[in-house]
Amino acid sequence: MGLRFIIGPAGSGKTQYIIDSVIEGLLRDGSASQGPEAGPFDILSKPPVLIIVPDQATFQMEKAILEDGRIRGFMNLHVLGFRRLCLKVLDEVGGVTRPFITPVGRSMAVQSILWEHRDDLKVYAPLVDYPGFRDEVIRAFSEFSAYDISPEDLKTLSMGQASHPPFLSQKLQDLELIYRKYREFLQDRLLDPDDYLILAAQRIPRSSLVQDATVWIDGFSGFTPREYEVIEAILRTASQVNLALCMDREEIQHPPNETSLFHPVREVYEKTLDICRSSGISVEDAIILGEDSPLPRFKHPELACLESAFRSKHRGRWRAFEPLCDETNPGGVCLVSAVNLQAEVEFVAREILRLVREEGLRFRDITVELRNLETYNHLIEMVFTRHGIPYFLDLKSSLAHHPLAELIRSAFDIVLTDFSFDPVFRYLKTDLVPLDRECVDELENYVLACGIRGKQWILDEPWAYTMEFISDDEASAGTRVDNRRVDGIRRQAMAAFSRFYQKLEDATRLTAEGISLALFDLLVDLGVQETLARWQQDCEQRGDLISAMEHAGVWDKVLEILEQAVEILGPLPCDIETYALIMNAGLEDMRLGAIPPSLDQVLVGSLDRTRQPECQVTFLLGASEGSFPMKHGEKGVFTDEEREILLKAGLNLEPSSRLKQLHEEYLVYIAFTRPRKALYISYPLGDNDGKAMFPSPVISWIKATMPYKQIRFVSTDPPGSYPEDLHYVAPATVWGVTARRLSLLRQGLQPGIVWEEVYRWMLEPSRVDKARKILGALGFTNKLEHLGQALSAKLYGQPLITSVSRLERFQRCPFSHFAADGLGLKQRQVFRLDPLKTGSFFHEAMREFVREVSAHEEEVSHMEQQQIVELMDQVIGRLVPRIQDRIFLSSSRYRYISNSLGALLRSSARVFLEHAKRGDFRPLAVEVPFGLPGGVSAYPVDVPGHGQVLLRGRIDRVDVARMGSRAYFRVVDYKSSKNKLDLLEVYYGLSLQLLVYLAVVLEKWNELATGAFALTAGPAERRGDLGRVTPYPAGAVYLPMHDPFIRSDGPLDGAKAWAERKKNLKMAGLLLEDIDVLRLMDSAASGYSDILPVQFTKAGGIGANSQTLAGSDLELLLGYVEHKLSQICADIIAGKIDIRPYRRNRETACTHCEFSPVCTFDVLVEGNEYNTLSNLSKAQIWEEIREIMRGGE
Repeated sequence: MGLRFIIGPAGSGKTQYIIDSVIEGLLRDGSASQGPEAGPFDILSKPPVLIIVPDQATFQMEKAILEDGRIRGFMNLHVLGFRRLCLKVLDEVGGVTRPFITPVGRSMAVQSILWEHRDDLKVYAPLVDYPGFRDEVIRAFSEFSAYDISPEDLKTLSMGQASHPPFLSQKLQDLELIYRKYREFLQDRLLDPDDYLILAAQRIPRSSLVQDATVWIDGFSGFTPREYEVIEAILRTASQVNLALCMDREEIQHPPNETSLFHPVREVYEKTLDICRSSGISVEDAIILGEDSPLPRFKHPELACLESAFRSKHRGRWRAFEPLCDETNPGGVCLVSAVNLQAEVEFVAREILRLVREEGLRFRDITVELRNLETYNHLIEMVFTRHGIPYFLDLKSSLAHHPLAELIRSAFDIVLTDFSFDPVFRYLKTDLVPLDRECVDELENYVLACGIRGKQWILDEPWAYTMEFISDDEASAGTRVDNRRVDGIRRQAMAAFSRFYQKLEDATRLTAEGISLALFDLLVDLGVQETLARWQQDCEQRGDLISAMEHAGVWDKVLEILEQAVEILGPLPCDIETYALIMNAGLEDMRLGAIPPSLDQVLVGSLDRTRQPECQVTFLLGASEGSFPMKHGEKGVFTDEEREILLKAGLNLEPSSRLKQLHEEYLVYIAFTRPRKALYISYPLGDNDGKAMFPSPVISWIKATMPYKQIRFVSTDPPGSYPEDLHYVAPATVWGVTARRLSLLRQGLQPGIVWEEVYRWMLEPSRVDKARKILGALGFTNKLEHLGQALSAKLYGQPLITSVSRLERFQRCPFSHFAADGLGLKQRQVFRLDPLKTGSFFHEAMREFVREVSAHEEEVSHMEQQQIVELMDQVIGRLVPRIQDRIFLSSSRYRYISNSLGALLRSSARVFLEHAKRGDFRPLAVEVPFGLPGGVSAYPVDVPGHGQVLLRGRIDRVDVARMGSRAYFRVVDYKSSKNKLDLLEVYYGLSLQLLVYLAVVLEKWNELATGAFALTAGPAERRGDLGRVTPYPAGAVYLPMHDPFIRSDGPLDGAKAWAERKKNLKMAGLLLEDIDVLRLMDSAASGYSDILPVQFTKAGGIGANSQTLAGSDLELLLGYVEHKLSQICADIIAGKIDIRPYRRNRETACTHCEFSPVCTFDVLVEGNEYNTLSNLSKAQIWEEIREIMRGGE
């Protein structure tokens, strides 16, 4: 029974000394399998040899021993971590009568306690639902367990902390409550994962594994109090304990000092000595290594110098070194700055490949280490995979977002949210439901369009929804066939879930066990285990062994969570919400520790965890300020000040952040002393968001120590010079980098001699086809060629039949017209009330309303406001149930919207009455189709060289008034916002619809007057026989239908409020500049009309601010519109599909375009430019129009 220290700085050979000593002992005692002369009983009778190392180092230690040619195997040698040693002792000696709660189960139990006692917490109640709070509490419990702190200790301390920092006493009370409830939960049922140390320490003296054993402890820089208890038990039981510590002789010759480099290890030394003194255990003379000879680890003098200088700088003596360059011995220290994180990782990948290719290293000889692995892990995965570098990330992978975890979450969310859209399709898109993804997509589109939710998903009644916004028998009939297909998909998707839902329906009889069984049955019904096995096999065939292990391990993890849920919640009644919350806590904490899938691979890990003693080259990434050394903040449930106070009160806890910060220097020392041959230290100059980053102070110290060292700068692109560019020639990136370098030729720059040679290599016969595809990108301009007349005819039809809105879309951007009207692309339909559907509702309501008014026995001008409003209410009452699947009745929100739209329509009805009382214009027809079934004939447009193009559309309303033998027609277009007819937009072809509709009416007036859809426009004596009159244009106007916001300095009565609202609801557009015709529209106005865009002067004329045109100008404008239509149609027929959106000031066609992801328009890409519209004055516009109509264009 005795202790011996093995002391030496990093690289002095402590681990190798242990390996050699163990091998010599095995050979001397005959415990190693050397030949047939050693019998098994002789071997088993020998005292055991234990090597205790960190868990992640056990494999390397066993491998190092077996690599000795004299050792073919061993039986009495055990290489273990602390946890594994304790569990082996407990397995041998017994005494463990209860199972250990798993880490996942502990998370679930703690979360359950937090929810149950939320109202009893004084400080932490608001944090109970905070995602990271549970983890902080669990870490606190582990700390309490490690430092032998009981709930009673917390309670005692809480009573005496009233005068100390705010809330400390309340914190201790909250933690005491939670910790006590957690311990009560475990009592007589389960053991905490941290209890194995306590139990093992009590039973080690009776364990034959430790009795008379020779124990070697290596690779640790600190222990918890519980681990010290285990070490004390080992010291009392074993024959000899050897403890290797990384420090030098000088450290133990001075009193301990917190600022010392080796302070964390010195604490181990002092505490172990205290244990020996108190227990009467002898301490042998320490073995001191690394004093009289160069440190054996370092094969390059710069690394040895770096170790010596860093060790000395904390003692105030170090000096700058002279250049130690030796061309026959490459390696040493290399400093690298990178433009960003990606450039940094790509440099590492290229350098690893160079080292393997040119210097004969194996991938296993190389490590990549970081202080914070999570910052870089995804980037390393992406870059290393692309470069074909085998690697192992020494990081437990989270399974919280595995498809199986998402399936379970979404299954409960479906139940709790009454089949809301998101959880249903999260469930279906896990690919664990036996349904093709195409069927899922089809089902998703249907459900989105129809707004399906609730138990309709699992009812036997077949689905028979309609996608038409305003449905009738004819419209809904067209979707019944699709309904049957979608209903079949729905039944297949919900078959297993329906049975799961039925088992959960009786909420009063549910228990955790019942819910767990129902969930297990769901997973079995879905064939989840078989699907995971298939995924695992597919990943193995692709070589993705990490994903294969995840698929293999997640099933057991989920079963573990189900068992723990039953243990935690017990046999008592349990509601689904509580069970789902506990289950989610378990899923979030589900992690899988991966095993290295192969031997020859780069190890990627964090400085405080990863251990690779036989490393030749180390890449130390992320050496930035605040990251290396890591800046420690106050973490956990206690602040540093509170920890200091509790320490003085006798509560021993983990070191404060201040002490942890001091200990960071030790990690920097360990990082610098990892490799034997070369150390690369790199840092980024910018983060992922482009923000500047600064190098670690360590970089400045290295520069001061080795002033001859130059910092190598790397970017994502090569510098363009030889031989530096050679470092960027890597198989994974050479094609893309070469293309980028050759693209410089277009700017008159040389790519560099390296890339010219690579270009010649790319043009070799075996690679020329791939080269053509990649280098073809150099000529990319994002410019589309014309389709040609033949292809255009196939795409759009011949003759071309189109609409004015499509022609306007072409003028906004030819490509958007091609995408929408040629390819038929459109966004998927969603069950919601968007502006387009609101407009359809308004149009349908006004159509029905005008028909009702026209058919009424009383002339509209004689009707009262109450009558007109009642007529509109009747129309709305009939229309609302006809809207798609009764959307206005589907929720309180939509009922409110329905009422708001009804109020707006009532205002429109009052405006209609106002026009009727003050003028003679009456509706001739509403919703007039032209070029469509049941309407007037199409409107022809002559296109020189291409025949005629036929326009079709639907006119909202056509009004008419008689003046002698003349009939004046007015086109009215309803708009849900305030619009005006912009003459500049007419000139550029962006706003043609209103004037085209007027042209259609003037040409087709006879069909309008005599068609079946014509309305009764007032008494017969006023309407007369329209077939015998001459048609004249009265104008074309927008009629706004919106609820204007009224500004007022004070309250307004009803009449004044209506007068103000009416001003914002007046027509806007172009009217004939004829006082008699205008008086037919408003006979009562003086000054500015509140229903027309007209100013009447006192002299009986028309004011200059009126939106009117003389008859000749109106005729000229209609002629220009005809010309513009012909011009646009000619471009469409010719196949023009340019990506050229218009821009007018700050307004562009791209602002609300839904095809931006398709066209990828970018002004920085050659070939992409806006069609910039010049701002012309009104006089300039008319001058241009007259010039064109005279034949100037």
